[in-house]
Amino acid sequence: PKESLIIVVESIGRIISSLEPESALNLLNQLSSPFIARLKELTAGGAGTFVKASVIVDVVKCVDLVGACIRFLDAKDMQAQQHPVVLLMGSAWPTLEATREHFGLDPSVCTALCEVYMKTMKQARQAGHELLTPTLTSTLAMFRGSKAESCLETVSVAVEIFGGQQGSAQSFGTLMGEMNQLAFEVVQQQGVNSCPELISAFFEMLYRYLLFCPDGIVPHPSFPTALQLSVACIPLKEKEPLRAVFVFLERVINVQSPMWETHLQGWFQENGAQFYQAVIFSLADSAPPESLPRLAPLLFAMNSRFGQSANQWLGQALASEQFPANVPEIDDVKKNFMTGCEKLQTNPRRFQALVHDFSQICRRQQTADALVAYQM
Repeated sequence: PKESLIIVVESIGRIISSLEPESALNLLNQLSSPFIARLKELTAGGAGTFVKASVIVDVVKCVDLVGACIRFLDAKDMQAQQHPVVLLMGSAWPTLEATREHFGLDPSVCTALCEVYMKTMKQARQAGHELLTPTLTSTLAMFRGSKAESCLETVSVAVEIFGGQQGSAQSFGTLMGEMNQLAFEVVQQQGVNSCPELISAFFEMLYRYLLFCPDGIVPHPSFPTALQLSVACIPLKEKEPLRAVFVFLERVINVQSPMWETHLQGWFQENGAQFYQAVIFSLADSAPPESLPRLAPLLFAMNSRFGQSANQWLGQALASEQFPANVPEIDDVKKNFMTGCEKLQTNPRRFQALVHDFSQICRRQQTADALVAYQM
């Protein structure tokens, strides 16, 4: 079985990693050569319109085994020209690229190739810089055809490892713009409720950008589109995509000066009321209980960032005729929640409890008097 073979290959790779570079490379080539040779056979013909399922299974197996060869090959102290992972992937690249050209539209092949790319970057780290451009070019090409979330995960790994390098902001920004446009088209066509895995991977990728390459994302002309998409995703009811959206937005709200004033302040001044309404409606109705620990820090950061405007937008959201909760004493509940938000601006732990209680009251899981304690 493939799983057993992968375990054996990974174990051999662990042993190889303890050897001297020259010996390690020789043994690594011997270990991987049967899998690469089989991929060459499978890609020898022209790319046809119909591919047998058995061929796809064989391709995925070989790609997975190439990844198994390098998964535990820890050689961090080696130079780029010596690193066995870099040397192996350099020699195997034409075969992997042919595999992508022939079979990359298949989601399982796309995922397998992306796993190899991610393992390569994680093991080689900075030594693998020479493979970065072909890796991202291949990843973008697969994402155009397959729209697989594994492509977004690959970019996340790349930006985490290489996003801080001098001069990387422009190239990573261009890549983000293209991935952003493609992801937006998918969500627009299918609807936000139909692609939770894609939404999760997309906003996790953007979060990594904000952490490791903010100059590549915040000034980019397409970033407002990503912000608008994040607001459209706030009504989601699935835990994982919603968590990714909340974590991303909290990081956006905490972007430092002068980047905030230059690139973000204007967007939030224009869209703040819509943003607040989406967050408050999610809190009162649609967000699953597991998401509240991420929603509360977001709302706390929003209130801290926007000051008086926050009070205005929060009040408008609570006063909206579309407010989703209609429970006994709802007007008092809203008033007490507003007061609690103002009183707890410097107490994030108690604010989290306030948010939790307000959400439960709106869902008829708690009584209105639960908010009275926050008025003291």
